[in-house]
Amino acid sequence: MRDALGTVDLDQAGKGKSGLVVFAPPPHLHYLIEHLWIDANRPRSSTEAAWRIVPDDAPHLIWHKGNGFHRLGLVGARSRYVDIDRSGRHLTVGVRFRPGALPILLGGESEELTDRSIAAEELFGRPARHTIERLLGESPHGAAERLGELVHALASRHPAIDGRIRHLAELDPTARHSADEIARRLGLSGRMVRLLARRHLGMGLKRFIRIRRLHAALRAGLTHPSPSWSRVAQSAGYADHSHFIRDSTELLGESPARFAMRARG
Repeated sequence: MRDALGTVDLDQAGKGKSGLVVFAPPPHLHYLIEHLWIDANRPRSSTEAAWRIVPDDAPHLIWHKGNGFHRLGLVGARSRYVDIDRSGRHLTVGVRFRPGALPILLGGESEELTDRSIAAEELFGRPARHTIERLLGESPHGAAERLGELVHALASRHPAIDGRIRHLAELDPTARHSADEIARRLGLSGRMVRLLARRHLGMGLKRFIRIRRLHAALRAGLTHPSPSWSRVAQSAGYADHSHFIRDSTELLGESPARFAMRARG
């Protein structure tokens, strides 16, 4: 079962959950959307505006509104962390899609948007421009509803996410997985499994699972003021503490201990 917050609560060492509102999508979009979220926090200084976003296994549709600017963009899965500047932002409203949703919306491969963000009007044209016009006068919750309506309009003529992709996306990140075993369960070759992951999940299956394992470990660490990272590593499925540190440093740009220090700071 995937966490209800996705990864927004882990951004900036867990400070992303402050003032965050998360709610379920309408029933007819549940197959495509994990949840919608609203962040109305305004940075009060340049320090607060500097924000580290954790790697993420799922794409988002995000509306930003601030001092003299607004933008609606489609953001692909992130294979590693990214640092952003939130200066001037008043409101951010997001739709977190389920892994595998992008090909339904784009008619192309998810990997084309991995680690990238593209303005929605460039991708979707008139429907996106019409949505932006409506967003400008909306309340935060009204903006979330408008984003849901845009997703419904874009996806209404397309099928649901392939069951094989759902199987890959729901693999337990704390368990050991054999590529050959996964391929046998799906009745596919190992090469086809790798291709499906890149086309539909936006990255190789191994990295996809690594990112989800890192999320589980970081979230577990945040629940305790002084966590035992060795125990966290073991419960999250890492081979040992050193394995956890290497993965965190590569994907997040810092060690778990440094992440926790920033969370307490």
